[in-house]
Amino acid sequence: MHTVEDAGKLEFKIPEGVNKCLFLRNKKGDKHYLVLIKGSKRLDLKNLEKLLNETRLSFASPERLMKYLRVTPGSVSSFWFN
Repeated sequence: MHTVEDAGKLEFKIPEGVNKCLFLRNKKGDKHYLVLIKGSKRLDLKNLEKLLNETRLSFASPERLMKYLRVTPGSVSSFWFN
Protein backbone atom coordinates (compact mmCIF):
# COMPACT_ATOMS: atom_id res chain seq x y z
CA MET A 1 0.00 0.00 0.00
CA HIS A 2 1.34 3.42 -0.88
CA THR A 3 -0.91 5.33 1.51
CA VAL A 4 -3.08 4.81 4.58
CA GLU A 5 -6.05 5.67 2.35
CA ASP A 6 -5.13 2.75 0.05
CA ALA A 7 -5.12 0.41 3.05
CA GLY A 8 -8.54 1.70 4.08
CA LYS A 9 -9.98 0.39 0.79
CA LEU A 10 -9.23 -3.23 1.69
CA GLU A 11 -12.22 -5.53 1.99
CA PHE A 12 -11.15 -6.62 5.47
CA LYS A 13 -10.49 -4.29 8.37
CA ILE A 14 -7.62 -4.53 10.82
CA PRO A 15 -9.08 -4.17 14.34
CA GLU A 16 -6.08 -2.24 15.67
CA GLY A 17 -6.06 0.07 12.65
CA VAL A 18 -3.55 0.66 9.89
CA ASN A 19 0.09 1.51 10.60
CA LYS A 20 2.66 3.41 8.56
CA CYS A 21 6.14 2.00 8.05
CA LEU A 22 8.57 4.72 7.02
CA PHE A 23 12.16 4.14 5.94
CA LEU A 24 14.24 7.22 6.71
CA ARG A 25 17.88 8.20 6.33
CA ASN A 26 20.06 10.80 7.99
CA LYS A 27 21.69 13.71 6.15
CA LYS A 28 24.96 11.82 5.53
CA GLY A 29 23.12 8.73 4.36
CA ASP A 30 25.15 6.51 6.68
CA LYS A 31 22.28 5.71 9.09
CA HIS A 32 18.82 4.42 8.29
CA TYR A 33 15.71 4.15 10.44
CA LEU A 34 12.57 2.04 10.06
CA VAL A 35 9.81 3.97 11.82
CA LEU A 36 6.42 2.46 12.64
CA ILE A 37 3.55 4.78 13.63
CA LYS A 38 -0.24 4.61 13.71
CA GLY A 39 -1.78 5.39 10.37
CA SER A 40 -3.89 8.17 11.86
CA LYS A 41 -0.83 10.02 13.21
CA ARG A 42 1.55 12.46 11.54
CA LEU A 43 5.26 12.00 12.11
CA ASP A 44 7.01 15.04 13.57
CA LEU A 45 10.38 14.72 11.84
CA LYS A 46 11.91 17.62 13.78
CA ASN A 47 11.05 15.96 17.09
CA LEU A 48 12.34 12.59 15.88
CA GLU A 49 15.59 14.24 14.76
CA LYS A 50 16.06 15.59 18.30
CA LEU A 51 15.28 12.19 19.87
CA LEU A 52 17.79 10.46 17.59
CA ASN A 53 20.36 13.27 17.79
CA GLU A 54 20.30 13.69 14.00
CA THR A 55 20.62 16.95 12.09
CA ARG A 56 18.21 16.08 9.29
CA LEU A 57 16.08 13.07 8.40
CA SER A 58 14.44 12.45 5.06
CA PHE A 59 12.72 9.61 3.26
CA ALA A 60 15.08 7.10 1.73
CA SER A 61 15.11 6.84 -2.06
CA PRO A 62 13.62 3.89 -3.95
CA GLU A 63 17.21 2.79 -4.65
CA ARG A 64 18.01 2.71 -0.92
CA LEU A 65 14.78 0.81 -0.23
CA MET A 66 15.86 -1.85 -2.72
CA LYS A 67 19.46 -1.95 -1.50
CA TYR A 68 18.75 -2.24 2.23
CA LEU A 69 15.25 -3.75 2.49
CA ARG A 70 14.88 -5.34 -0.95
CA VAL A 71 11.45 -3.73 -1.43
CA THR A 72 9.89 -1.03 -3.60
CA PRO A 73 8.00 2.08 -2.41
CA GLY A 74 4.67 1.07 -0.89
CA SER A 75 6.10 -2.27 0.29
CA VAL A 76 7.97 -1.24 3.44
CA SER A 77 6.97 -3.52 6.30
CA SER A 78 7.81 -3.81 9.98
CA PHE A 79 8.24 -7.52 9.24
CA TRP A 80 11.63 -7.17 7.57
CA PHE A 81 14.18 -9.93 7.45
CA ASN A 82 17.72 -9.69 6.11
